[in-house]
Amino acid sequence: MLLSVSITIGGIAGFGIFLKPLLEYFGGGRAQITAIATVGLFASAGAALFTGWLLDRIDLKLVVLAGLLQTGLGYLIAAQADHYWMVLVAYVFLGSGASFAGLIPLTIIANNWFVEKKRAFAFSVGVVGVAAGPLGVNYLVTYCLEYLNWRWGYGILAAISFLVVVPLVVLFVQAAPLDKILSPNQSGGRPDLATTLPGLSLREALKGRAFWLLALIFAAYGVISTAVSFHLIALLTDRGFSLEGAATGFSAMLICAILGKPLFGALADRFGARLMLAAGLTLLALGLLGLSMGLPFFATVVSTSLFGFGAASAPVLVPMLQVEAFGGRRLGSLTSYIHTTQLVAGAIGGPLAGAVFDAYGSYLPIYLPLIGCAALCVSAPIGLTRFTELADKQQDADPIPVI
Repeated sequence: MLLSVSITIGGIAGFGIFLKPLLEYFGGGRAQITAIATVGLFASAGAALFTGWLLDRIDLKLVVLAGLLQTGLGYLIAAQADHYWMVLVAYVFLGSGASFAGLIPLTIIANNWFVEKKRAFAFSVGVVGVAAGPLGVNYLVTYCLEYLNWRWGYGILAAISFLVVVPLVVLFVQAAPLDKILSPNQSGGRPDLATTLPGLSLREALKGRAFWLLALIFAAYGVISTAVSFHLIALLTDRGFSLEGAATGFSAMLICAILGKPLFGALADRFGARLMLAAGLTLLALGLLGLSMGLPFFATVVSTSLFGFGAASAPVLVPMLQVEAFGGRRLGSLTSYIHTTQLVAGAIGGPLAGAVFDAYGSYLPIYLPLIGCAALCVSAPIGLTRFTELADKQQDADPIPVI
């Protein structure tokens, strides 16, 4: 699943390296070119709602394979695109594939395969793909821009999807151990996770405060992450850094995001996901503040590194807090709903930052409000409760029957 997350999310999260090459080829402003990734994120948001419904009803492996096939097709279309609309179509496939074969099924697998004390770390290893994918895209496309062209980057990603990741998923991916997902009366057939795992129903979860707090946190993360990652290389080259220097700053952010994910997972298993998410959001705000100040190269790389560590927290810890808050009964659907808020917000963040730059010639008017947004979210995780605590309160509230 790590490879699946890497290849499906890499094309969208690593879009920043494609921004200037596509701008030179198709023309238009940065807001128009960034809209390509925005279309992908909206497609991913729409598919995310459907993904949760599918995962509650059919085999997870089939959903993941469908996503990988869409991803490979999207990369092929992008590699052959001669018109702007063709790239938009390509990113519709990439976006929907990222939902079917990305974080949503990974959340299900982590919840089903690992005990609670090791779950956050196990999930964090899989989520490394969220940063490893863009990092691989960054180096691959930088090499292609230097020696070939941007089309080769998309073509190689398509080949990896079809020839490497799909066979591995067929061989190794399974939603959960069979002894966990089959009831005593089942000897085979489709696993029925929704009736065998403890947790809240959809109605109970949607009525609680935890769902809306997590949706708010993930939405803020979505806006901030795309507003920075889609434009970081363009921002650094605008400040006079070479393409290699800008790629180094972008790579520093992604490497720290890769290292930060298992670190936050291990720390969450020890100190709790709520506290570590608050710490991660603090680092996110500090890194964005440094990027907004126009610092020298070394200090800028430090800022991108802080931002990368902070950005590593939400993709790992929000899903783990979902497990704590909702349980596994309807985890697929609830994960898809919260994931959709992040995708829609992310779809807004990228073009919004591009539009602000086109209007003012600077990213500062958008980055300063986003720093405040991250700071406001720091205290939100503290108010979350476990679904078992809600059940205990409900049991205490029930009247004692008279005998």
